[in-house]
Amino acid sequence: MVSTKGLTQQGRDSSVDKPLLHKELRERSNRITILTYDDILTNLQFHYTDHYARTDSLPGFSLHTIINIQKGESTEARCFFDCGVSSEKDRISIFFDNERLFFEIIDSYSVSHRVTAQIPEDLFTSNEILYLSCSFGNGENLAVLQLRLNNSIVAESIVLGGLQVSPAIDTGHFTIGQDINGWRAYGPPFSIFELMVYSQNHSLDERMKLLGYVYNRINRNEYTKCVQFVAGACMHCGKHDPPFGSRLRAQFNNLAPKYRHYPFKDTVKNTEDSQ
Repeated sequence: MVSTKGLTQQGRDSSVDKPLLHKELRERSNRITILTYDDILTNLQFHYTDHYARTDSLPGFSLHTIINIQKGESTEARCFFDCGVSSEKDRISIFFDNERLFFEIIDSYSVSHRVTAQIPEDLFTSNEILYLSCSFGNGENLAVLQLRLNNSIVAESIVLGGLQVSPAIDTGHFTIGQDINGWRAYGPPFSIFELMVYSQNHSLDERMKLLGYVYNRINRNEYTKCVQFVAGACMHCGKHDPPFGSRLRAQFNNLAPKYRHYPFKDTVKNTEDSQ
């Protein structure tokens, strides 16, 4: 790759205008920086190590879902996902209203740690599916909460010193469509096309594998089956239950999508195998 101020050329195929490139190089010889692919890769690796590596693969929680959210008649927040020991502490929640998404961890001292992001307005008008992911990594020196939409970080919080959260939280047992107390069930309706729950925060490589898996399915138009959650609809899921749990109050569209839960030692390499 050759880069000058206002000029970037890359590759060696026939589409590159070589005479024009040589002309620009002669005219800008004192302002030229030549970078090889290895140079760029090394810079990216340094950037990643400096900014993200310390939060990779931490124990905790992550959820990945393909979802469609509709604007609700009620302005109250709707609980999408909730699990925990009690409503007051050691709890993981994801909920949304007509404008915002919320991802919240309540620690063992009943302190709330929350990140919030705006829902794109065109999401409601276009009726498109959304790749939503929430992750919580908890280490000895720090904890990180991240909320992603279509793999872009839209909200993040880093807590120095980590969080005190009970290991009794079982991310394999949770409630969808309402909170663990039966509240927050009448906000925006939504449909789930796929749901994956992990008890860890992924590494960059694992996130890229998940992203590739999701977008391959999108490009093949495979997200045609969903479970619709109208107002008041909910389900309770356990890792030993059939897909989407044994107690279900939701409307199936064709057939149910797949739900998978992975313990901490498993990685995303199992994603394709467990369809």
